[in-house]
Amino acid sequence: MYTNIVLCEPATVEFAKLEQEHLEGSHSGLVRRLGKAVSGQPDRGFKSLTLRIQQLAREAIFLYWLRYNEDMKSGFDINKLTGDGYLILSLSMSRLAHGHGQDPEQIYETLEFFTEKLETLSNDVVFLYTYGLYFNTDAVAFEERKKLNQQILNHSRALRNLIGKKKKFIPAAFHYMSFDYVVLNSPYFGDFFDLLKKAEKEDATFREKIAKDMVGRDYNEANVNFILEEIAVAHILRQHLVDLPRTLVRRDIWRLIAYPGPCINGERYQWQHKILPQKDTINPYAGGQYNLKEKIFEALS
Repeated sequence: MYTNIVLCEPATVEFAKLEQEHLEGSHSGLVRRLGKAVSGQPDRGFKSLTLRIQQLAREAIFLYWLRYNEDMKSGFDINKLTGDGYLILSLSMSRLAHGHGQDPEQIYETLEFFTEKLETLSNDVVFLYTYGLYFNTDAVAFEERKKLNQQILNHSRALRNLIGKKKKFIPAAFHYMSFDYVVLNSPYFGDFFDLLKKAEKEDATFREKIAKDMVGRDYNEANVNFILEEIAVAHILRQHLVDLPRTLVRRDIWRLIAYPGPCINGERYQWQHKILPQKDTINPYAGGQYNLKEKIFEALS
């Protein structure tokens, strides 16, 4: 869908250089430190009004281009992340252990990978733990809950230590959240979940897609709710239907969800059949996610 995004080159590249030359102490969660740290100001302050106007004009052209370009295709890497926004890393509890794709060292490598794709100096990162979803199981023993608590605490602590030790990124631009944050802070979650439950009961094909996403687990209410909550939360994030903590983000243009694997079948079906409303016209990645394993953007359509 929205891939290989490089706007007005080489003009864009040249302006990006001008931005770096005329900004003092402006940092991104995913950009190398350029100088002394500056306290969190929502607007970093260009040295000249001309540069400020140039940036606003460039972002306006970018949004116009996104809206009217019909030739974007899925299955390609993203060259540049234009404008400011959020990289949202969806973290599966089963993958947090060493060597399973999302341990702290591998997450840090992902951050370095996306650094080269950023075009502006105002971006935040969300580490989104699927923690709350695991309590959909029929019975979560006390010891299992303790184990999950310790797992998420150890992982987030190791990430914080790694980011602090490397001194390459701005620690305050990283936000550690669980799916429950979206459930509690978006007024749309309840209605969206109800729409998905209704579709699951009435649409046999939708049930088939959900069953595939369970990968051998029993098709019961607990496991169905697990999948539906995941679909609802991802949709809310992409559609700008929940506010996210912000440190460096100014206009929140794009939100890119990234995960080491493909989109789940139920989510793809939901998008294609518009079970949930699709109203966002700003986020270029509202209809897909970045597959970290294949290094491509995958459209849901």
